[in-house]
Amino acid sequence: MNDRFLAKVYLVLAGFLILAGCEQKQQEEVVVLDVAPDSSALSAASDYAAEAIRTAGGVDAWGKTKELQLDCVVSLYEAGGSSYITEQHYDIYPWSRSIRLAA
Repeated sequence: MNDRFLAKVYLVLAGFLILAGCEQKQQEEVVVLDVAPDSSALSAASDYAAEAIRTAGGVDAWGKTKELQLDCVVSLYEAGGSSYITEQHYDIYPWSRSIRLAA
């Protein structure tokens, strides 16, 4: 009788776990570096910077850019002649003057 009772308890528990299911809750990443630009930072310091900003859509478009994301394949060469290739992901926050790199 004791075995039958335990079997029923295990069956009820298994049914409960199957019906309840599991759910992984993923929190949205909050980026504190994602800030608006300082109005004094929108002036280009050099001619090539001014040309780059103009080519990228102008000061208005550049001022709305809070984050740049880049995926790169990088070849690294050692002084002894060896080399290797790595994949890298860049998160660039121009107005926070910050770069996050994952390799």
